Amino acid sequence: MKYSLLAFFFCLNLAVSAVETVTLPIPLFGSGTTGYRQGSTEIGGDKSEKLHFTLDPELLRRAVIKPEDLTLAKLTVAFIGVKGDVGKSELVLSSEDHVLGRIPLSGLKPGTISFDNLGDFARTLLKKQQEPLQMTLSVAGGEPTVKIQRPDLDAAMQMHPFSLGPTLQITIVAHPKTELFKFDVVPRPGVYAVVKDGHITYGGERLRLWGACRHPSQNLDTARRLRQMGFNGIRLWGPVNFYNPASGKDGSFKTDYRPDGSGVENFDRFFAEIKKQGCFIICPTLHYEELITKPDGRKWISTDDSFVSGGDDWEAWKEGISQIKDRDYRFFVYFDERLQKVRYKH
Repeated sequence: MKYSLLAFFFCLNLAVSAVETVTLPIPLFGSGTTGYRQGSTEIGGDKSEKLHFTLDPELLRRAVIKPEDLTLAKLTVAFIGVKGDVGKSELVLSSEDHVLGRIPLSGLKPGTISFDNLGDFARTLLKKQQEPLQMTLSVAGGEPTVKIQRPDLDAAMQMHPFSLGPTLQITIVAHPKTELFKFDVVPRPGVYAVVKDGHITYGGERLRLWGACRHPSQNLDTARRLRQMGFNGIRLWGPVNFYNPASGKDGSFKTDYRPDGSGVENFDRFFAEIKKQGCFIICPTLHYEELITKPDGRKWISTDDSFVSGGDDWEAWKEGISQIKDRDYRFFVYFDERLQKVRYKH
């Protein structure tokens, strides 16, 4: 059974010695066996399932001033594993009737894999292609089932279901850039904003914020580009996965950071980079209230050793919170002392 993909995103990482690194989202539309919106999909097998997607050249043109500036290009995807006899099977990337790349499945280990040498394809796309281009990821030479996943699955599913997908990395020539606005007032340790005569002041100076709203990016250069574009205030969203079963019952943020740059540590890195660029940060992350809004979160705080346990009504409370449905939780926090304690702890 196939599910429609509403959208998933390519990220363009532009990087070489004479260039800067930039990440831009390019929406793709298509369908697969389970769909990238679910985080992963399986292709191949006895039904020869494929992942279809569409690349709009107009969106690619927004990242490149002229085709000649594009020097290299490659497509990467997260390979999870394979089931069945591999033999001489290959993972194949194609565009309409043209094969763009092949990767043998024999001996392939889980991790990020890439279809290289797509520079000529990308330049031709920039020069000649006007309509969205259909692309396909499939298995050839056998019937093994291949599971693929978009990079940074935790962040993608927790922060924004379409924020991350396969990555088209292109290397381009840099051009001179100009900073749009400059701001003399920057964050300083121990200094806080106050309202004086109806205006926001910071360290005795008038504070004016030119702001942007976004989720964290694994590409730290995004923070520099935001600052260079003239933004000095960032409303930084996500992630929502601050807890796990062990930390949830204590109401403490988890510490099992992952080395792949996903989840909480990715947020921490980008948060630090925004501060390094001299930007003020508005952090609405804590409003997610994961221990109240998610069924798993409510389950963690309902354990007998959680930080809200105890009392004559404990068993009845556990039964009651287990029956919260839909968005009803938003109202209970106004009169339930335990849920208020959870909110204060968060």
